Amino acid sequence: MTVGNAADVYLQKIRASILLKPRSKEYRELMMDFIRRSWPSLFETEVRKVSPRDCELWLSRYQQRYSPSVINNSIGTLRAIFDQAIGSGARFNNPAAGLSRVKIRQKRLELPSQSILAANCRSLDSTSAEAVSRKSRRVSRMCMTRHFSI
Repeated sequence: MTVGNAADVYLQKIRASILLKPRSKEYRELMMDFIRRSWPSLFETEVRKVSPRDCELWLSRYQQRYSPSVINNSIGTLRAIFDQAIGSGARFNNPAAGLSRVKIRQKRLELPSQSILAANCRSLDSTSAEAVSRKSRRVSRMCMTRHFSI
């Protein structure tokens, strides 16, 4: 069994799953495409010939090109492909099991000051209802929420 065969079976299961939402299925296929493009020779390789070192080398190259969340989801997809091969009896262990996930840094959320939000609210309050766009109304609601939560 090649890695490509195991990947095909994995994708068939993903597509047939009633537990996954359509967008989740699309995202898993996208991760498969990322792996395929970053490691094209993998899919013709026999699953029993892929070593943990091969997976580590792929990951070190892959980390240079993609965000931490894409890397982590691709690691999960790669593990799932090899788990499929294990379930089929083509392999006894998962060479991707030892790959370490990348730490995802939280983005710092910077909110405008209370005085700026209050000025925006006053500006919207003085505008006629017809002239206020949908986006402005959302900003106004945000101002109100921020104002009352302080």
